[in-house]
Amino acid sequence: MPTPLPGLRQAIGPSNPALSKVVIEKYEGERDERGRFQGQGTATFKFGHTYSGAFMDGWMHGEGKFVWVDGTTFEGTFVRNTIDGTGRYDWTDGSYYVGEVQG
Repeated sequence: MPTPLPGLRQAIGPSNPALSKVVIEKYEGERDERGRFQGQGTATFKFGHTYSGAFMDGWMHGEGKFVWVDGTTFEGTFVRNTIDGTGRYDWTDGSYYVGEVQG
């Protein structure tokens, strides 16, 4: 099974709110009263990665889908920007993994 690509451990939530302005090129979706990503939305990262799904307090948090620029995808549970819980990885060679994932 291919190794997942890096790119999900960078804190873009309340611990470093300025970082989201550096790593995210575009965001479409809901925001809270402080302007943080909240509810449902889509973020496009530098280098072309995307995340669509739930946000909480500026973090990717809840159910969502992350797509790396090479076409690898993960769809499942995110906890404070980390893949953690049940989900599915799909790689471009047709291989996949379904089950528990811990960030």
